[in-house]
Formats: sequence, structure tokens, C-alpha cells
Amino acid sequence: MIFSDKGYTSSQEEIGPYLAFGNGIAISKHRKPISKLPIMMKGSQPTDGGGLLISESEYNGIKQDYPSLMKYVYKYIGSKDFINGNKRYALWLTENDYKQVKDNPEIKRRMKIVYESRTNSTKKSTRQLAKTPYRFDEIRREQSNCTIISPAISSGNRLYVPMGIVGNDVVVSNTAQTIYNANLWILGLLELKMFTIWLSNIGGKFKTDYIVSASLVYNTFPVPNLSTRRKNEIEELVWKILDIRDEEGGTLADLYGSPLAEKNPKPMNPRLLAAHQELDEVVDRAYRDRPFKDDNERLSLLLNMYSQKVNEEK
Repeated sequence: MIFSDKGYTSSQEEIGPYLAFGNGIAISKHRKPISKLPIMMKGSQPTDGGGLLISESEYNGIKQDYPSLMKYVYKYIGSKDFINGNKRYALWLTENDYKQVKDNPEIKRRMKIVYESRTNSTKKSTRQLAKTPYRFDEIRREQSNCTIISPAISSGNRLYVPMGIVGNDVVVSNTAQTIYNANLWILGLLELKMFTIWLSNIGGKFKTDYIVSASLVYNTFPVPNLSTRRKNEIEELVWKILDIRDEEGGTLADLYGSPLAEKNPKPMNPRLLAAHQELDEVVDRAYRDRPFKDDNERLSLLLNMYSQKVNEEK
């Protein structure tokens, strides 16, 4: 196969680098979504030596001994926390907040931990942050009417990537991806078999797990034009999926199982699987008016859509 510097072959019907018919195109990273979706970004990074992060037992201690600090304590959720239901918390302070509580013994203790950790860092930028021990290293948190959270790394043994929505009482960790001020139908697009196929073929891997990259996977994911009626239908099915998760209980790891595992596979919750499949059927019809024969046909369509969108941009 002959590739140009743009990643194309001269043939229009050759099998490309993803072992599917798709104009031989090679997907490259994009700084913004090609389908006019909102920006996906990593969560906030503390670089704190443990001073800003709070375990469940520490949370209970602060609640009992320093109740006035609780308004500065937020849920802290990374990929593993989200999937496995772990409970962690974070101290989230603005400069004005810090001035109000800097003499509190617990705050003093925690600021000392952060200061010493950052001062001893080999990175100059981190050492400079020791001057403001009350703040996170990298802040990417926004007030949002709908915040989508996605694990940055997801098991390759699942049929779908478990994602969800979180409130403004949450600080999303840098180990997860976020989409702020999103419409709920966008979550529906990411909970599709179509997106999983794109992720598994286009994205990188960490061992056997998929890397949900903003630049390589989310930003390049081709989305068809959706009518208002279709978006509303997708949102109704997303609520159905979220309701089933709540009703069935357990962690997302339990609910989504590991049906694709070679050893000791665990089935996905049947009610949840049926709801995802119903969503697949609805959105598949937005991609084309006839059913797909297999996943390879889905991938071929996505690759061709990507090619068209890239050419339109150029």
C-alpha cells in the first residue's frame, strides 16, 4: 500500500491500516473535535504529596472535628473510583477561601504536607507552586449544567465504556476525562457500540486496556447530523441506562462485567445490555438507513466519514 503524506492510498477500495475498507486512511490526532462536539479534557491534577486528597476515614474525621471545613471538601473521582465505586475526597480552596481557614489546625497540617512535597520536587514549575499549597497543580474544573465523566483507560474486556455524569460537588481527577456543559445526548453517543469499535481500532492500548484519548479517539469520532427528535430519543435512552444502573445497584465494574475476557468472563447485566442495544439500534439508523452486517462494516463507514470530514475541513 502506498501512503501519501496525508495518509491516503491511491486506491478508493483498499483495506487500510485498521484492516477494514476505508480509503486506506490513517487517523491522526486532532486538537478539536471534527464533529463539532464540546471539548473533552483531563480532570484536575493535585501534585500535592497527599495534602489535598482526603480518604473516607479522614473525611469522617474532618466532618466530626472541623465541620466548618466541610464546605471546602468535594468528592474526588478518578477512573478507578468511578468504575469501582471508591470514595475519595479533595480539599478545594480558592485564594479567598484559604485566607478564611489558614489558621485551622487541619489546614495548617495539610498545607505543610503540600509545601514540603512541592518544594522537594525536581520540577521547577512544581517548586514554584509551593507558594500556593492550597491550590491544585493543574485546574480544569468548571461549573457545569452537565458534566460527563469518562475513564481515561477502560478495560478491553467490556462491550461498552462505562461513562456517566457528575455534579458540581465533584472534582474530577486527571486520571479521568471530562466534558463540561455537555448535552446528555453526547453521553449517548459515547455509550454506543459504534464508539467502542472506534476506540478499540483507533485508540492506543495500555496492556489490554483501551486509552480513551481526547485527541486521537474522541476528537476524531465521526458523528452524523442528528435531528432534534433523534437527540431527544437518545437522551431518553441515556436516562433509561442511568436509571437501570441505579436500580440494579453495584459498581460499574459489576454491572458491565468482562464478557470479552478470555479467562473467566463475567456477563454484562442483562437489563443494562438490552438498554445499550436499544440505544445502538436508534443511533445506527442515524448513521445509515439499513442495518450493519458486522462490526467491520461499522468501522468502514466510520473511516469513510472521517475521511470526508477531514477533506471538508481542508
